[in-house]
Amino acid sequence: MTEDELSEQRGSATEANWDEFVSQVGGYKVSDRFPRAEFENADYVFPVHKVIVELKIIENEIDKTQQFRQKADALWRRLSNEHGRTPLSLDPKITAEYLREFLSLFRAPIARIAKKANKQIKSTKLHLALQDHSGVWLLVNDNLRELAPKPMLHTLCRILNGSSKSVDACIYLTNHYVITPGDDYARVLWAPLYRAHDPGELKDFVDWLGRAWFDFAIGLGDPFDDRLETDDYELSGSKAAGAKFPAI
Repeated sequence: MTEDELSEQRGSATEANWDEFVSQVGGYKVSDRFPRAEFENADYVFPVHKVIVELKIIENEIDKTQQFRQKADALWRRLSNEHGRTPLSLDPKITAEYLREFLSLFRAPIARIAKKANKQIKSTKLHLALQDHSGVWLLVNDNLRELAPKPMLHTLCRILNGSSKSVDACIYLTNHYVITPGDDYARVLWAPLYRAHDPGELKDFVDWLGRAWFDFAIGLGDPFDDRLETDDYELSGSKAAGAKFPAI
């Protein structure tokens, strides 16, 4: 496939498919088990593994909203006025400053998603007496192409190092193909981040879940010519940093 053809491809990471997948691998959907729940619940519980998973899907292109464009335009004008040249000039300092601040504009809308996920996991632990369960935020990127994997994971780390205390791990899953220089394949990316320096059994669960998910996706007809598992964080640019999500 050409890059244009790949850009039109979508994976199978929809809510309906995740509902079916979870039921097949030993989990359950909280709203099915507790249809009259009067609390903000997370999506799934894996009782054997003692893990709660909240699924969030970015379906809108954040950078195409009017509010985002207004902020981006204001940033462009401010830097142009401060430096007397636009960020399109050949001055690398201005360009780097613009890119850094432009990427930071994505933080607030993604942080709102993280805050909601954290609240739902916390509430589920409380109301279902699952305080001994780990909390996992599964973030599916269905249509946001402006943020490449490295700045996206950097943004997630900054957010999760804040007040998301009920989130022990974040899984970033692309529902489109990511092209990485030096790789012969375009890939659907499954990239986990952990709060703990040594996540232990939670990492084992996340690895198992990822393998099972891609088996399921292949069964649905997703095209896969190659599968790669690696602990090399060069792709994400992240490294473990004590008891916090890695600071990139």
